[in-house]
Amino acid sequence: MGYSENPPWVVKGPNGPTGIEPDLVKAFAQTLQADIRWRNDTEQNLLEELEQNKLHLVMAGITHDTPWKKKIAFTRPYLEQGKKKHVLGVIKGENAFVLALEKFLHQQEPFLKTLATP
Repeated sequence: MGYSENPPWVVKGPNGPTGIEPDLVKAFAQTLQADIRWRNDTEQNLLEELEQNKLHLVMAGITHDTPWKKKIAFTRPYLEQGKKKHVLGVIKGENAFVLALEKFLHQQEPFLKTLATP
């Protein structure tokens, strides 16, 4: 899982990332009983690696209007704040993984709505 610091969405810490998106991804990984291998880099480098199928997921406080939307896949917006819709970058072609993640994010909507600003 790739991450690029963008508080409060992703915060780089001594034991891996923390913040809204890492907390979501950690909880999702628990539902799959999966271990996470974190990779920290710039958003640009991580999205390039995602495009090359070298990563399964990228977290960086990405919004739906990213110029990368024509090159890689994204989750549906999991949180809307004003006109910004927050998404996670996901690997193309891994439909079961993306479907499971989408279902998980949908289940988290009540919690995530508490983060939205009026």
